[in-house]
Amino acid sequence: LIMKNNIFKIVTGIAGVYHVLLAAIGLLFPIEITSKAFTLALGVNIAATPQLEFIGKFVAVYMLAFGIILLVLAFNPAKYRALTYAGLAVFGIRFINRIFFFSMLSTTFGMTTSRNLIGSALIFLFFIGMLLTMPKKQS
Repeated sequence: LIMKNNIFKIVTGIAGVYHVLLAAIGLLFPIEITSKAFTLALGVNIAATPQLEFIGKFVAVYMLAFGIILLVLAFNPAKYRALTYAGLAVFGIRFINRIFFFSMLSTTFGMTTSRNLIGSALIFLFFIGMLLTMPKKQS
C-alpha cells in the first residue's frame, strides 16, 4: 500500500511539475521562446505567430491549473482523491486525441513517428499509473 501510494505521488508529481513548467514558459515568455520550448518538449514545429501567442497563453492557463491539480494530488493523494478523476479524464482524453490526430501531428506539425509514439505512450503510462495506484476511499 505504501509503495502504491509512493508510485502515485511520483507519477502525479512528475506530470504536475512538467505541466506547471510548460505553463509558466507559456505565460511568462515571448512567443518565440514559448515556441522553441514547445518544440523541445513536444517535438512539433509551430510558427511563432500572434495567433499562437493568444492561443498559447490561453492554453497555458489550463496547463497551469492541471499541473496544480496534479501537484496537490502528489502531496496528499488520499485527502484530494476526487481530483484523481479530473487527472484521469484529462490524460484519457489527451490519449484518445493523440491517437485520433496521430498522422496530423507528423504531416502538419513535423513530429516524427517515434516521437509521436513516445509521447502517446507517456500519456498512456501517466493514465495507467494514476488509475492503478489511485488511493482508496477513506472510511
